[in-house]
Amino acid sequence: MSSFEYLKELFTTSPDADVQRRADDENAIIMRYMTFVFAIAELIAVAIFLFMGNGHYNSNYSVKQAAIGFLINFWYCIIVRFVRLFRRNRTYRKILNAIYFVALIIWSILISVYHYKIGMQANIFYVVMVGISCIVTLPPTFATVLILFSFQGFYWLAYLYDGAENIMVVNFFSLAFMCVTGSVMRFKIKIRSLSQMIELERINAVLGKEAREDKITGLRNRFGLTDDCEKLVEHEICILMIDIDHFKKFNDTYGHIVGDRVLIDIANALKEAFSPGLGYRFGGDELMVILKDLSEAEVLYKIDLFKKKIDEIDISEIGHKVTCSVGYAFGHVDITEDFIEVNRRADNKLYESKKLRPEWDEKES
Repeated sequence: MSSFEYLKELFTTSPDADVQRRADDENAIIMRYMTFVFAIAELIAVAIFLFMGNGHYNSNYSVKQAAIGFLINFWYCIIVRFVRLFRRNRTYRKILNAIYFVALIIWSILISVYHYKIGMQANIFYVVMVGISCIVTLPPTFATVLILFSFQGFYWLAYLYDGAENIMVVNFFSLAFMCVTGSVMRFKIKIRSLSQMIELERINAVLGKEAREDKITGLRNRFGLTDDCEKLVEHEICILMIDIDHFKKFNDTYGHIVGDRVLIDIANALKEAFSPGLGYRFGGDELMVILKDLSEAEVLYKIDLFKKKIDEIDISEIGHKVTCSVGYAFGHVDITEDFIEVNRRADNKLYESKKLRPEWDEKES
C-alpha cells in the first residue's frame, strides 16, 4: 500500500457502528471529567487574578478571560449533565463537542495572543491544542482541519501585531504537524483497540454460551444453572425435575441418533410449555425447570401442557410412546442452601413419580 493510499484510507474509512459508539461513549466520559477539571482550574485562576497584586495579574482582561474559560467549561458540564437531548443523542452530543472545541480554541488563542503581546509565552494555546490532540479521540479529518486552522489563526493574529517576530515559524508549525499526527494516531490506535476489544467480547460471549449451554437440547447446563442462581434470590420458586422414562432403552434399542431426537423434541416441548421459566439439562436423561413466583395451580397447568406436548411427539423410527416423569417442589430462596433444599425435595418427588411410569414393552420394539 502506497503512502497516498494509506492516508486516503485513514481519512476516509469510518469505523463500524459498534466501534464508533464505544469511542463516542469514551469521549463523553473524558469530556465530562476534562471540562470539570478545567472549570475548577479557571475558577482558581479568577481568584488568583483578583487577589494577586503583582504584574499583569491586576489586569481586568486576565480576570475576564479566566472567567470566560470557566463559563465555557462550566456550561458544557451543566448541559451534558442535565439536558437529556445532549446526554442521550449522540449526534447532538457530537455537535455540542464541536462547538465546545471551537469555543475553547478561540478562547485559548485570544488569551495567548494577549500573553504574546506582553512578552509571555502562549502556554494556554499550546496546552489546549496538545490536550485536544492527545486526550480526545477525534475523526482524522475534523482533527486536522481544527488543529491546522487553530495554529494558522494564532500565527495570523501574532503576525498582525508584530509580524510574528517572536515566533519560530519552523518550530511553531512543526508543533502543529505533531499535534495533527498525534491526534490521527490516537484515533487509529483507539479504533483498533476498541475493535479488538469488541471482537474479544463477542468471542467470550460465544464461548460463555457454549460453556453454559447443552449442545444437543439448547437448554442451559449446570454451569448455566450456577450463574442463574443469583436471579432466584428473594423469590418464591418452583423446581421441576423431569426424567425421560426408559431413555437408556431408547438409546440401546434405536440408537443414539434417535435418542438425541427424543431429547431434542422433549426439550422443545419443555421450552414451549414452561416459558418464560429457566430450563436446564441437569443430567443425561434428567431435565430441570425453575419457575419463579407462580402458584401451584399455575405450575400444574404448565405441567399438564408439557405432558400434552409430549404426547404429540411422533418419531417414525420408534414404536414406543415417549413419556416423562415429573416431580416438583416449592420454596423461598434467600441463600444457596435454600435452593439446594428445594432441589432435594423436587428430586424426591421425581423418585416417587418414577415408580408410576409405564413399563417398557419389548414387543413394541
